[in-house]
Amino acid sequence: MAIKNTQETPKTPKKQIIKTIVGIIFLVLGLLLFVSFLSYFFNGLIDQSQISDLLDKSETAENIFGKFGALLGETFILQGIGIVSFFIPIFFMLLGIKVATNWKKIKPFKTLYQSIFFMIWLPIFFGCILPQQHMLSGVMGFEVNDFLNSFIGKLGVVLLLFVSLLIYCVIHFRMTYQSIQQKMEERAKQKELDRFEKEQEKIK
Repeated sequence: MAIKNTQETPKTPKKQIIKTIVGIIFLVLGLLLFVSFLSYFFNGLIDQSQISDLLDKSETAENIFGKFGALLGETFILQGIGIVSFFIPIFFMLLGIKVATNWKKIKPFKTLYQSIFFMIWLPIFFGCILPQQHMLSGVMGFEVNDFLNSFIGKLGVVLLLFVSLLIYCVIHFRMTYQSIQQKMEERAKQKELDRFEKEQEKIK
């Protein structure tokens, strides 16, 4: 007589199932935005006329995700913050992986926090050095740069960008005169040690 296996298969907790589903949704959303932005970056100028006629079936967009993808690119890139819009889908993809897998090495909110400065700084920077390239600066970068130009002048904008980047580096990388001097001294000592070791090898 065959013995029946009475041991039940352990059930996956509902909480884990929900987290996996939510993670997949965030990941797919990130991929959708990333591919739409990438496609818009190359076909955006062609698709601009199609966006105004979203319900017109005779008009087709070159974007991989059609008019919807073109609309996303138009909203976030051209009418928004320019090329740094790519930070948004990257955040969603990292968040999706984090929620689904709970991988400790992935820290989406820390990445977002560190990216906020450049999401503001880069559009203004591109608006300053490449004012005609609206795909890079977006409307935000162009308008803010235009306002700052009228308020503090071109040189003032350049100085503001430089000083703000310098302050960010000091805060984020803890760059001080003492730390830079210490690193330079350590490199000098390391070079001297390497030179001494090479001389010892030649003697041997």
